[in-house]
Amino acid sequence: IAPASIYYTGKDRDRLLSNSLTISLAAGLIISAFILTFLKSVSGFMELSPFLVVVMIAHSLATVGVQWALAKFAYDKNAKLIFAYSITICVSSIALSLLLIEWLLKDHPPYVGYILGHAVPYIIAGVLFFIYFLLKGRSFFWKEAWKFCLPLCLPRVFHILSTSVLRQSA
Repeated sequence: IAPASIYYTGKDRDRLLSNSLTISLAAGLIISAFILTFLKSVSGFMELSPFLVVVMIAHSLATVGVQWALAKFAYDKNAKLIFAYSITICVSSIALSLLLIEWLLKDHPPYVGYILGHAVPYIIAGVLFFIYFLLKGRSFFWKEAWKFCLPLCLPRVFHILSTSVLRQSA
């Protein structure tokens, strides 16, 4: 976001950011497809149900969108949006976790309700942020943007995905 903001302004910046997010999403989907191809093996290795592995994948992808939005809001000095997001996610995650653990998933181990309660708000927010930024830029393949973004984005995608996997498995 910072390098893009130095070299691009206005609609070109939005276009470049949309392309950069497209690269991140494409990389995440490729990694997710690989994991889903070997879902049974990954599930066995992680000692998690296939359902929870799928939730983890969705949460990881959504986290890319959320982290992207928070970084952009921070760079643009939009503290009010960051604060609103943080409060909303915090309250909704706790409330949903309690609802799932206490009432909706009583027949399941409590950790399932906790995981879903924290993943669902992130997934919703991530999808909404992806849609917002992709529609705002309205550009998914601009050769100049991809040349600019690839060296910057790919390492970040792997870092965010690996961090999310690490958080989920701790």
